[in-house]
Amino acid sequence: MIKAVLFDMDGTIADTMRFFGNTFPDFVASVGKDPGSLALPENVYAMPLEETAAYLRDQYQLEMTVEEVVASLLASIDSVYTEKAPLKPGAADFLARLHEAGVKILLVTNNEQSLAEALLRRNGVHDYFDGFFCGANLGLGKEEPTLIRTALDAHGIAPEEAWMFEDSLVPMQTAQSIGVHAAAMLDPFHAPAETAAIKETAEAVFADYTEALPWLESQLA
Repeated sequence: MIKAVLFDMDGTIADTMRFFGNTFPDFVASVGKDPGSLALPENVYAMPLEETAAYLRDQYQLEMTVEEVVASLLASIDSVYTEKAPLKPGAADFLARLHEAGVKILLVTNNEQSLAEALLRRNGVHDYFDGFFCGANLGLGKEEPTLIRTALDAHGIAPEEAWMFEDSLVPMQTAQSIGVHAAAMLDPFHAPAETAAIKETAEAVFADYTEALPWLESQLA
């Protein structure tokens, strides 16, 4: 029986990724550097923001602290969460069904909790969530399992009783490494190679939550 579903935020429960294509290049240009030379790590969206900030600072030899880079990046993306990004199609109904069934709903994201909660409130689903486990606040990422374990332990959930919805390969593999079931919510802004790897790795694959709802009913039966 499924007892908990863990959701990533960006590209999984929320349609934010399409807003971020220019975030890092715009920041680089704002500090007087050439964004044309920007080469981000493939797993940048699975990294805590502090790691991305450190990468940008080091690559461009910026005379800024990591904290200053983080502050600048957060200022540029804040409006995505507070004003722009919707949920993925069908996500509100999916969350409502989980809530109705008494399944724990946990947000497990690298993002800042204040931004995540702002987006969920604006889209009317904040109160469905039973817990928020945000790597930016806890100093944890999803390249190793501590953040995921923390969420499970806080609610007394065994890994095999939980599913994690993700759009990125590395966090999905991390969840599976401790026995959590992994479901892929595909996002068109990932590279084709990563999408192919995600499809091979996940135990269930969906294009949106309208597709996932019949699967959920089968899990609840």
